[in-house]
Amino acid sequence: MKFSIFIPIKSGQFSIRKWQAGYTLIEVLVVMTVVGVLGSMLVVIFINALRGSNKSNSEAAIRQNGNYALSQISNTVRYAKSVSSPVCVATEPAESSTLSIISVDDKTITYTCPALETDTLTINDGTDIYPIFDKLVVSVTSCSFTCIKQSSVSPPVIGIKFNLKKTGGNLTETSANSLFSTTIAIRNYNQ
Repeated sequence: MKFSIFIPIKSGQFSIRKWQAGYTLIEVLVVMTVVGVLGSMLVVIFINALRGSNKSNSEAAIRQNGNYALSQISNTVRYAKSVSSPVCVATEPAESSTLSIISVDDKTITYTCPALETDTLTINDGTDIYPIFDKLVVSVTSCSFTCIKQSSVSPPVIGIKFNLKKTGGNLTETSANSLFSTTIAIRNYNQ
């Protein structure tokens, strides 16, 4: 509220008159402070929502690449005729960074774990070597294949284990990693 002092010149008397329009400096400062606090709270909420979205996108990219690789390797191994690497020994798991199988059409298919984190898991189907993952999206931090047989006549059980991390994810909200593993019994063993 504003007050003004009205001094009539002729009478010499002082009178105080109340104005009805306008805001004082204190009122304007209080409103600006409240708006500033609310605005900063909204900015923090918006930034946290973006960070959560980036983290979810990173995890989804890892899951998509990892599940694709597991399904591709699993299907190839499941319908293979035999395993040449790692060498399967009864009741003793053999571990290797390479998995070589002989398919039902007598082709050798080899999956190779990367030697460096900048490389990716590759497949060699006898005609070409190509990566399973998109190196621009994910990288392999660890990888191994195991083979075990319950008995000398039973089909081998292949274990696949690899860890993926998001490439280019230096910030906490864009970095993510995940472990993928499965075991597969060969269906067409020595048929």
